[in-house]
Amino acid sequence: MWLVILVLIFLLIIIFIYNYIDANRYMCINSYDIFSLDKDYKYKRKIKNCIISLTTTPGRISKIRPILISLLDQSYAVEEIRINVPYNSCKGEKYIIPKWLKKLKNVKIYRTVKDWGPATKLIPTLLNKNNKNKNTKIIVVDDDVIYGYYTVETLDNYFEKYNGKYKTAITMYGDVIDEKYNTENALTTRIMNYVTGHTFTDLLRGHSAYMVRPDMFSKKLYNYDKIPKECFYVDDNYFSAHLKNNNVKILMVGMSYKAVPLPEMTSCAIGALHGNENHNGKNEKIVNKYFR
Repeated sequence: MWLVILVLIFLLIIIFIYNYIDANRYMCINSYDIFSLDKDYKYKRKIKNCIISLTTTPGRISKIRPILISLLDQSYAVEEIRINVPYNSCKGEKYIIPKWLKKLKNVKIYRTVKDWGPATKLIPTLLNKNNKNKNTKIIVVDDDVIYGYYTVETLDNYFEKYNGKYKTAITMYGDVIDEKYNTENALTTRIMNYVTGHTFTDLLRGHSAYMVRPDMFSKKLYNYDKIPKECFYVDDNYFSAHLKNNNVKILMVGMSYKAVPLPEMTSCAIGALHGNENHNGKNEKIVNKYFR
């Protein structure tokens, strides 16, 4: 009897989690028609003066369709989904842009001369002359994550709520730096932060998406040649340090219903920094200590 009750409770928990994180979205994402989503994007409620910004690598640019589907399939639309693509990577590799990607009307490719590493997801967008309004809201995302349906809406709601007297960057997941300059990321802490959130933190994270404005950064951000080489691989820590230096708070808001990001395993397994250059945390520790 007790075994049956425990099994039922377990099944109910699984069903709740499955629905809460919209797991079906992850499982069926490749069945979505990206061109239909792109065509219907103009009919969505739009957040004015807001763009989504990301980048990718030569080996992953042909595999980002699921991520773009999750960005086109949001409860709210933005002005533009922008992909910053260098002509050549820092390793000398050329980018070959897929034909299907060029056909999307709401996803724009911006070519950059310089490869800023992972920071290419944001820096070229900040430098772009088309961003005449310093109050443009920029949602920064990674290229290997499927984002929940309410990600854009959740970020914007909290951004509007908290950006009054003080400038506040909003991240849906954040990390804390301990006394030894390590980034605390214990599993239990991550789970609690995903659920509870709503606390000021040290680091914002692109894998969960975050929102900033150009006026939150100073020109010091672009002095890339005068910093430790490890900064090239840990853009989240680099951006967070510059936000703090510019008196910008970082608020982690946790995950709202169906706003939980889900990993896209195919592209995660190809060249992801957490599995290669950043796997042992050494780069993060060096950058944390330098900016502390």
